[in-house]
Amino acid sequence: MSAKTKKRNETTIFLVSLLGILILVNILSIRFFFRGDLTEDGLFTLSRASISVVESLSDKLVVKAYFTKNLPGRYATLERHVSDMLEEYAQHSNGNMAVAFIDPAGDEEQEKIAKSLGIQKMPNPDIEKDQATVKEGYRGISFSYGENTEVIAAVESPVGLEYQITSVLKKISGQRATLGFLVGHGEPEITPEQNPNQQQMMRQDPRSQGEYRNIRHNLDIYNYRQIDFKKGEPTLPSDIKALVIGGAREDFDQKELYEIDQFLMRGGSLAVFIDGVTIDVQQGQLPGMPPEYNTKVNETNLKNFLKHHGILVADTLVMDTQAANFGARCPPIPLPLPRPYPAWPLITAFGEDHPVTYRLGSLTLPYASPVRLSDAVRKESDKEAREISFSSGNAWVVDAATAVVDPCSITPSSNLESSVPMAAAVSGTFTSYFKGKPLPAVVDKKDATDLNAPQEGQFLEQGRTPGRIIAVGSSGLPRDDKISYLARMDRRQALNNFSFVQNALDWLVSEDDLIAVRMKTVADPPLEKTSEGVKAAAKYGNIIGIPFAFILFGLIRWRIRRSRSGR
Repeated sequence: MSAKTKKRNETTIFLVSLLGILILVNILSIRFFFRGDLTEDGLFTLSRASISVVESLSDKLVVKAYFTKNLPGRYATLERHVSDMLEEYAQHSNGNMAVAFIDPAGDEEQEKIAKSLGIQKMPNPDIEKDQATVKEGYRGISFSYGENTEVIAAVESPVGLEYQITSVLKKISGQRATLGFLVGHGEPEITPEQNPNQQQMMRQDPRSQGEYRNIRHNLDIYNYRQIDFKKGEPTLPSDIKALVIGGAREDFDQKELYEIDQFLMRGGSLAVFIDGVTIDVQQGQLPGMPPEYNTKVNETNLKNFLKHHGILVADTLVMDTQAANFGARCPPIPLPLPRPYPAWPLITAFGEDHPVTYRLGSLTLPYASPVRLSDAVRKESDKEAREISFSSGNAWVVDAATAVVDPCSITPSSNLESSVPMAAAVSGTFTSYFKGKPLPAVVDKKDATDLNAPQEGQFLEQGRTPGRIIAVGSSGLPRDDKISYLARMDRRQALNNFSFVQNALDWLVSEDDLIAVRMKTVADPPLEKTSEGVKAAAKYGNIIGIPFAFILFGLIRWRIRRSRSGR
């Protein structure tokens, strides 16, 4: 056999083998899905939370992506990104998810279907021949599961898309957890009593009335329920996963505290937005007159309940020169001008690596009080207890009786403090607040501590399932009026406050992975925490190192060729 024939046979065998390997890999890829992602936050692969949601689907999910072909500008690669992401969802769905891409343009029937779903043509701006142009097109997604249908009317960017899709899947498949909002002690109501006209409005849009509209409207992966023990609620409903108490100013009776306590013993979670000092603002009686600010200690016994679990809410106010802007009419200028308001500290220091403050840049705490952890709870081995937000180094603490909160009259103190904590989080198994205390008369006093399966109504002295508590020394943090005011001053601060509340609610219902999903970003990684030596190496490596590497490669290749030529 000649050398030429032998070489031809070897080439043929190699190509046939390569083709066989490619066919085998494609066959295996149908049944086994894998995608590598070297980005720090896993930008191009699904998180555990998303995979868990789609794997739990028990019925057929039909996904239709309505996308116009050849969208201009930054939308050009959007369809490809959506296709890749939906394909990965489908791969983890155990065959329960079907995906179809539809271009409704020019198809009257498909356009009618898209319009009925709420997916409309969207303007897509572009620059063409140095002129701004706008091309209309579709970029929406519909999800149908059983009798339920949800849509993402307009996909704007790859950033945040996974969170949107996962939220829709949780909502449409009935996997939404229920959050309870306790009222009756000075807390704002989320579903206030309405007259007949307001009831009609409520039926049309149940999220449009009451407090916490920002949360209920923009965070619809949860069900929300108002709980009022004073209006006949005998116990906390069994489907409540987390309980929110925001702005309590009055005492809780023993039965109410008992219900909250046993909810915690059963593994429930608790969010408390509480004022150590209450601020009552009385508007001036005449136009242009400055308001009056009245301060007093918040005497609610909810503080004692938190103290039992190692969370200490002080009867003082934190002032900070690093503060959010507040519009105030201060002499000699009668116009409301924005100025830093020390009574609204701007927080930029957070506990490291805690899910609630994950990637949070800043936080505004209106009229905040110090919230510290006791030494005892820090030492308990079955709990994780951490203070998670702190003042700057230019803060000071004032008593309720002597506090001056008028934005035109606050004078910084000479006795400054640093890193005053104003929020804390504790997780683990808790001991009952009523251990060793008389139980309310209406409670079954049979101790269920030693029973393997305690019956409903029996007293749990020790928690059987880990629970979570987060306490923030400001009831204004999640309130609509405060978030709306911040939005007028600085939209970023309003978004940061809302993100904190989102993170807190996700953490309370053990949806820690959802926080990471929402915070995924395509921004370049920051260099602020990198040493100066590494920064210099990166800088000059890009300027000098890469060209030098190409030159060196060329010289080596030149030497090799010259050596071969000589031989």
